[in-house]
Amino acid sequence: MIHLQKNWTWNNYYDAGIPVINFTALISGTESIYYAEESKLLNSLEFVGFFVLTNHKINRTVMNQMWNIARSFFDSNLDNKMSVQMNNDYMYGYTAAEILSRSETKEGYGLKLDDKESLNGEN
Repeated sequence: MIHLQKNWTWNNYYDAGIPVINFTALISGTESIYYAEESKLLNSLEFVGFFVLTNHKINRTVMNQMWNIARSFFDSNLDNKMSVQMNNDYMYGYTAAEILSRSETKEGYGLKLDDKESLNGEN
């Protein structure tokens, strides 16, 4: 079971180089605040590929439940995961075929592929 750490601060993400996006700033009525945060968001999407969203008002219990559901799915057997498989006709679902990068091998940076499981869904 995953629980978000209560003593974790957003500085931990900054220190790790993970972009932190403030949702309150994205819905701000002050243009300068909005545009500064929008710029951070677009940069994180284009150059990093992910970000941490803060001040979104999602209840911690709901977040913990979602983490636990996700972990349960990815820890389940392959037959279960393949029951919602992504395919050429339907772009949403489970896949383990996405290759994001190459990994380091004992010989150095090389050809060992770094597989990533994912489950994509509609909004």
